Amino acid sequence: MAADGRTLTRSGRYGTGDFAADAIDTHFQANWSAGAVAHVTLLGLDFRHSDYKYRWGRGSLPSLDLLSPNYGQAITLPSFSQMTNATTRQTGWYVQDQMKFGDRWTALAGGRFDQYKSDSLNLKNGLHTRFDQDAFTGRLGLVYDAGGGVMPYISYNESFQAQSGTDRIGNSFDPTTGRQYELGIQYQPANSNARFTAAIFDLRKQNVLVTDPVDDNFSIQTGEVASKGLELEANIAALKGTNLTASYTLLNNKVTKDTDPNRIGLRTEGVPRHSASIWLDTTSPTEEKKQGWSFGAGLRYIGSRYDYDNLHKVGGVWLTDALVRYDTGNWRYALNIHNVFDKHYTIGDFASSDYYYTVDKGRTIQLTATLRW
Repeated sequence: MAADGRTLTRSGRYGTGDFAADAIDTHFQANWSAGAVAHVTLLGLDFRHSDYKYRWGRGSLPSLDLLSPNYGQAITLPSFSQMTNATTRQTGWYVQDQMKFGDRWTALAGGRFDQYKSDSLNLKNGLHTRFDQDAFTGRLGLVYDAGGGVMPYISYNESFQAQSGTDRIGNSFDPTTGRQYELGIQYQPANSNARFTAAIFDLRKQNVLVTDPVDDNFSIQTGEVASKGLELEANIAALKGTNLTASYTLLNNKVTKDTDPNRIGLRTEGVPRHSASIWLDTTSPTEEKKQGWSFGAGLRYIGSRYDYDNLHKVGGVWLTDALVRYDTGNWRYALNIHNVFDKHYTIGDFASSDYYYTVDKGRTIQLTATLRW
């Protein structure tokens, strides 16, 4: 707003993008025994390739007189200040072994090696930005069958996700890495079609990408985010031919390391402390009868979330989802509708800059066909 109290100065952003990707993830499984230990071993390959073309520009627009608005003014599209063609390739090899020994113990150990390469061409100056990153990550788990359907477990997982591209200033991103400790218990009562699980976890992610609060067309990386919480889930055969799934998550998600010391201790943008869901669906056709309809519907609750600087909080929201599914032989056709009532809710806002909102895209409809053989 100008000093005259009526003239609104405006700017415009213009961006286009094209993205294409190919992916394959396949593995071999072997069931074998060595003495008193039974093994289920996986050996697999995960390959992904993508091409991305991005154009972006920002410029001034005609001012708007709020007391006498002229909405028919000609607008000139801003010229592109960023023009990028990027290619990425990631290959991962992984192995995992599940071992059952004694009468009650099951252990799991796995490892994965990833290689990531990317080439980004700046069409404005002809310069290439190339990344070549690799990492080894592992996972461990142990489950004990305590009898009576009670099975406590403990697990450890590592993650690696390479990051191409640059921030608003042009600095290259570092890979996102993580490690998670989890302690939980599963209870499955005898002679019943029900399962209950509870878990506590500690997840640490480094170099997390978040939306740039100055310009939401770009991302920035925080030093470390810690996610500690509790997860509860119940799967129950509610009525004959129906299944009920309910879950609840309590999540304490905070910045624990950052180049800006004032950000340490802040909640991460857009992450709710409380979330829950309930879902009811009819069972799929049996092996003997491989044809028929099934339906599902449920509610999701997304709790209140903070903005990037924790200066403003947006309220929670309830959303409705639905499913229609038809099985015939080895084929399954499914129609999934997320956010059935097309509720547009605020995902996050940036109170410290221009105070604008990011709004959910609303209803989405997905139709899939799956063949199993």
